Amino acid sequence: MKVNQRTTNSIVKAFKLMTTMVGALFIFISITMIYAIFAHYGSPSTARFSGNTEIIASIASIVTGITLISIAPESFRVKFRRPPFRPQLKPTYGFVTLLAIGIGATIGSPLFIILPVNIVQYAFVSTISLIIAGTLSYLISRIYSGMYRYSVQNNVEVVGGPGFVKMVTREKSLRYFISRFSMWIANTSLAAFSAIFLFTFTFSTLPALLSGLGLPTIWASATVSLIMGLFGIWFIINAFFERRYLKAIGYAQIVMIVVIVILILYQGISLGVAGSWNFTGFFSQGRGNIPFEILENTGFLFILFFGFQEIQAMVRESMDTSEIPLITRMFHLKPMPKEKYLTFSMQATVIVSLLLMIFNALTIYAVHPNLAALSSSTIPALYVVSTFLGPRFQIVTITAFLLSTITTFVPAFIAASRHLRSLAEEGFFPRAVKNSSWVFSVVLIMVLSLTQPSFLVNITDFMVLIALGMISLSPIWLRKITGKISKRAAATSLAASTICFLVDLLLFPQNPNVVLLGVVAIILSFMMYDIISTGTIGLQIFVIFFDLAGFLMVSAFPTEITLALPTFLQTITGRTIIPDYDLMVLLLIGAFTVFINVIMDVFVIERTDFTKKLS
Repeated sequence: MKVNQRTTNSIVKAFKLMTTMVGALFIFISITMIYAIFAHYGSPSTARFSGNTEIIASIASIVTGITLISIAPESFRVKFRRPPFRPQLKPTYGFVTLLAIGIGATIGSPLFIILPVNIVQYAFVSTISLIIAGTLSYLISRIYSGMYRYSVQNNVEVVGGPGFVKMVTREKSLRYFISRFSMWIANTSLAAFSAIFLFTFTFSTLPALLSGLGLPTIWASATVSLIMGLFGIWFIINAFFERRYLKAIGYAQIVMIVVIVILILYQGISLGVAGSWNFTGFFSQGRGNIPFEILENTGFLFILFFGFQEIQAMVRESMDTSEIPLITRMFHLKPMPKEKYLTFSMQATVIVSLLLMIFNALTIYAVHPNLAALSSSTIPALYVVSTFLGPRFQIVTITAFLLSTITTFVPAFIAASRHLRSLAEEGFFPRAVKNSSWVFSVVLIMVLSLTQPSFLVNITDFMVLIALGMISLSPIWLRKITGKISKRAAATSLAASTICFLVDLLLFPQNPNVVLLGVVAIILSFMMYDIISTGTIGLQIFVIFFDLAGFLMVSAFPTEITLALPTFLQTITGRTIIPDYDLMVLLLIGAFTVFINVIMDVFVIERTDFTKKLS
């Protein structure tokens, strides 16, 4: 009897493992299909689509994939857990370390990729957009500081900015879910954006550049291997052993930021001198409705600014008091308490980052690079320095680019994992997600890395502005608890939230596909929470009917237009199109796989949570 039971359990576990792999495949194929559908049907001037049936069916397939992945780990005793670590006995981060972390999370790869093209194309419009985005970030940092002080006074533990929304709203609040989920998507998209350019540049561009500078091929390959090895070590230490090496990580972060800032200033001064600080035509780039262009461009550039909030997530690692270099000694001040120097570090992050970005942008404009050549280059900043400062100066920009990309990718990944883990802890996602949040974040980063960089920039901006708009309203909602709010806090809250939502709204004319996908993602995710609350069996039954409904819709209303596969998938599969037949088969396989899983849950391992809930 025991042998039969053991054999049965082995078969069930083998099937569960297979469903996990099938689920990952479903997600990959479905997102590829949605990308192809939107690339074909989408239009910058309209939000209407003629491929609604394919979109709904692809979403059904994604939900199936997520379900198969999320329910499988619950059947295993061994889950995807972070390696255990010994807790740090004493917090070690002070003002300087937090400032380094904030600047590192803010000054990332977009500074070298997005900003050079934007400043040359839009000139003063781009500069004003930077100032508006920086001012908005400064206002939000003040809101963060006020809400953090309230949480400290009332002994409320807060994880990230969305925690403020949770603190002032009811349990399982939709507002909290939207802010937390949006932050997860935004940080994951930013990490994917950084990963695309880090790996593409390191493996495709860097070897040729090093060989062009006279380095033998074997040494160029060794340099690439060394860079990726160091990146891997840094990532693992930060992601899994952060508390064990907390002090060392802090010192390393300070060193990297000092190097990045020095190199950016050196590059900027060199470009300014090379271009004789020529700003001819700076105020003649705007066309049409200038205020509208400024606000629209602000939304596009906001990806450069939301790194300051990573500081708030370091509350546990921060000391109770800290000195502010120069200021503390110059004015003979006492060390600042945590709630004050943490606030100061966030605001200083925004100000320092804004000044560096404006300086970097203006020095690039001063040399007047060719816009077409700049837009077509892999790393626009690298094209600028190689053209106007010579090939050997590329080493300076390469070093700054790699360091800034790493200091952005790692915090974005860690933040994404924390946001997803918080959603699982709050019951919005299955329990299995809690201990494997980093796995789901890695999978989503890998999937998003297959999309275009412009898509990642827009989805990051759209989702983070939704989240920050919600967080900015926290002081207004707090009034229901405290019964009062200062006029300054109310004005700051309303101003910041209004700008967030207005700028977010203006992203729609630029890329309606991204906006609609973002909204659909939020709606579907909250719908998944409602379904999951009925239990895993209830979730699976819903997925079966969703798949069958998608199958019937596609079979009844087939598309009349051919959907093209992305180029890299054409190479792998040898096919150039996505026929409706593929999507229909996928849905049937999904429904059948989930049906078998329900049978095993109910009759083999006797998981009857759905039945208990209904009774």
